[in-house]
Amino acid sequence: MEVPDETIALERLLGNGDSKAAVLEQFLRTVVVVPIVGSSDNGVSPLLSATELGTLALAFTTGDQALQVADKTSIMSTMTGVALVATLPAGIGIALMGSEGNAAFDERLLLQVREDLLARAQTDNKGDNGHSTLQ
Repeated sequence: MEVPDETIALERLLGNGDSKAAVLEQFLRTVVVVPIVGSSDNGVSPLLSATELGTLALAFTTGDQALQVADKTSIMSTMTGVALVATLPAGIGIALMGSEGNAAFDERLLLQVREDLLARAQTDNKGDNGHSTLQ
């Protein structure tokens, strides 16, 4: 199986101990593997872990890495880091695990990322006159 360039770049950043900002930037554009569990409202949610940073959703750089939690769930989803951040409720951070290293993004950082993504989306949806092009 060929590993995507984005995943290789993310693993390299994790292994090199690069800045959290650099890892986060690469994470947002990389497809990650997210273990999924059923929820009490008959929905699904990412597998969560309680840590000293708060409650974190688990994400892995590859399916092989996700096998670490196969005893907790056999359901895995793939999505970009942006999609994961956008779908997580407030109060949840992310624990990213790779073969070369790990990173954690707490809920405050993810709130800032969500606000930035929303601002970018609003800017992208405006025409030259500054008005929204959405109908």
